[in-house]
Order: sequence, then structure tokens, then C-alpha cells
Amino acid sequence: MENNRAPPLADLSPSTTTSVEEMDDSFVDLTLEEFTTFNLEPDGPHSDLLNTEDGLAEEIKKVEPLRPEQIRWFYLKNGTNSTRLKPMCGNDSLRLENAYRKFIAGFQNCKKRVTVRGGLFEVDLPKKACFPIYWINDCEEEGEPVLRGTWFYNNWFPLSLENAERIEREHQARWKGYDIRLIKELINNRVMHSVKLREAHVEWKSVTNVILYKDSTVSRAVRNVGKRVGISKAATTGYQIHRGYHQIAEMSDHLPPIGNLMLVVHGIGAKVDRSRVVRNTNDFRALCRKFEDELGSKTRSVYLPIEWRSRLKLNEDQVTSITPHKSITIRRFIHTTALDIMYYTSPLYRKELVNGLRKELNRVYRMFIERNPSFNGRVNLFCHSLGNIIFHDICTNWQPDYDEDGVDLSYEKKSFVEKTTKRQ
Repeated sequence: MENNRAPPLADLSPSTTTSVEEMDDSFVDLTLEEFTTFNLEPDGPHSDLLNTEDGLAEEIKKVEPLRPEQIRWFYLKNGTNSTRLKPMCGNDSLRLENAYRKFIAGFQNCKKRVTVRGGLFEVDLPKKACFPIYWINDCEEEGEPVLRGTWFYNNWFPLSLENAERIEREHQARWKGYDIRLIKELINNRVMHSVKLREAHVEWKSVTNVILYKDSTVSRAVRNVGKRVGISKAATTGYQIHRGYHQIAEMSDHLPPIGNLMLVVHGIGAKVDRSRVVRNTNDFRALCRKFEDELGSKTRSVYLPIEWRSRLKLNEDQVTSITPHKSITIRRFIHTTALDIMYYTSPLYRKELVNGLRKELNRVYRMFIERNPSFNGRVNLFCHSLGNIIFHDICTNWQPDYDEDGVDLSYEKKSFVEKTTKRQ
């Protein structure tokens, strides 16, 4: 079994240091006596290094586990592409990190779900996934992954969880508790420690100068060519990585309070793509938020999608079973769009549509008030297409008047013959 913990500094010698394939630089060969003598105390023999101009004084600190405010949590924004990882605000990240530490420590009655992203999502700590609160997501069971960032590239994009945890274990095992950091006069930019990862390896040239190298065939070839022409290994395929996020998370870093609630109701066609209203609401929310920021608004508006169609149980299966296979694509499109209008005009199914929208509006609104009891702003509705007509019926309590044959008698009807006679 591979030992993840690095040997103590007293055993740091050429025969005991960990080596990495194709290692260009040699390890520092320091005995425990050398480390003890070179302690950089204020009155010690090397106290002049405490006031150097290249920032060495800031690096002379003890290596301790990362504090909650140094860690930043990330989420996937509108998709599953890892390049769309976005950092959470400081308030969300701190609350999530504190709850996560209690969870892994085995505290009883600790929170396993934490509300984030303006109160619209919850993070499930056991699954490390983010779930919407007010609507159904396409990946309802799996959720959208969240990432706990501890080590970062130069662009502050987080390393994968597996690599970051391995690097953090090695970092603490090698350096935890030591005061000596980057001592260029002593180590002469040599590799002090290294660890092999999957398809990569990491080298420590100091406690704060950590470089990750990919071990793919192309990367190896580039390093070999660079070595022959005198280019350093780090300058060819090296990625400098950093421990801890560049911005300290603070509880004061959060979104403005809620001033308006906007419920977005979809129209026809939601049966085939129930997430369309969610995507449209997200775009509408982002656009309006940009305007609010430009106007310097001290409050924000919350936009919640009302997806009422997929919960209804109508006779779509019967319609599908009698649908001819000829031109099936066009027929399916008609079934998922125009069929909603036929349901609305039907005396058998119209009430199902009206009650479905009413129940979904009440469900989302009650849930919002339960989670935001201090809300006293305005409630607005943005309805589209058939959703607008159904909501009008709800507000006016309009009911159609049907005869025994199911014909709507609510409006004055005239036959084609009568209209033609009057024209003549």
C-alpha cells in the first residue's frame, strides 16, 4: 500500500526522498541539525533574511491546515461543463465549509443540506451536489456537482478534488509546524519534495513555490526538448499552483435583500421540454440583475419558474397510441404544443389545467414565504401564451358555460350562413 505521508525532515536525504520519473532537479540534502540551526529567529545568525525585498518575510509562517475562509466552494453554472465552474460568494462558501467540517467530523444533528445562491438552491453534503429548491431539475437524482477548492492554478481555477486532497495531505505531512519557507540561499531552487499523481506529478521548490507537471507523452517530449536547449522544466510544461483561494471569504459577502418576487409562468409546449421555462427564467434573471446593478438598486428581485404542465396526468398516452407513424415528427410536435390548446377548450380537461396552475403557484409561493418570512415586497407574475389565459381565468374566476353536448355557450355564436346572409 502506498504511503501518502512524506518522511520527516530528519530523514530527508538522497536515499530516502521520493523521486519522480524524469526528475531534472536534485533534492535538497538537509539534516535535522541544519534545519535546527537555520531557524530565522530575530536574533539568529540569519535574521537579515527577515527583511528582504522579495517577500520572504511573509513566507516565514507555520504551515497549518487551511482555515474555512481560505477555502472556496464552486458550482457549475447552467450546465455540466467543468469549464463553467463559478465561485460561490463568501457567505455561501463559509456556511457550506463550516457545515461540511461538522458533517465529516460526525457531529450529530449537523446540517446535511445548506441553502446557497440567493436561496434558490440547496447543497446536499453527502452527495456533494446542488439541487434547485422551487423547481424540478433535469438531473433530479444526481444534481449539479459542487467542488471544494483548496489548491488552485494561476487563474484561480480549482484543481480536481482527488488531486487537491492528495497534494494537501503531502503538503501538511511534509511541512506542518515548520517555520522555514523559501530560503533561496540554502536550497538554491532545488526540488525539496515531490509526489506522483494520476497522469501528473507535483514538485515543491519551497513551501510556497509548488509546480504541477503533466506526464502525458506530449508534455514529456516538450520537457526533453526544452532541457536540450537550456529551458527550465517549469518554463516548458509547469503549472504553478497555489494553496488557498486568493480572496478571503467573509460573511458580509452576500447578495442584497429580496425586494420583489417574480413568478414566471410558461405557455404551450412545456410537456416536451419542462426545463425550458427554467432556462428562460435564468436568462431573464441575469438580464434584470444586470439592470439592477447598473441602477444601484439596494434590493434584488427573485425570479421563480412555474412549471405546471409536467405534473398533469391527461390522456397523452391514448393520443400517442392512435397516432399514425407517418410524419411522426410533425405529429409529435403538434401533440406537445397545439394539443394543450385543445385540452384547455375541452370541458373534460380544462379544469385540470386551471387547477394545475393554481396548485403550482400556491406551492411555490408558500415555500418561498416559509423560507423568507420577513419578505414584504411586491409579488409579480410574468405569464406567457396559454399560461396568461389560464391565469386570467384564475383571477376572474371565469367558468365556461357548457350545454349537454359539451358546447361552450359562454360566447354568442353565429353560423357561417347567418354571417354570409348579413354580408349580402
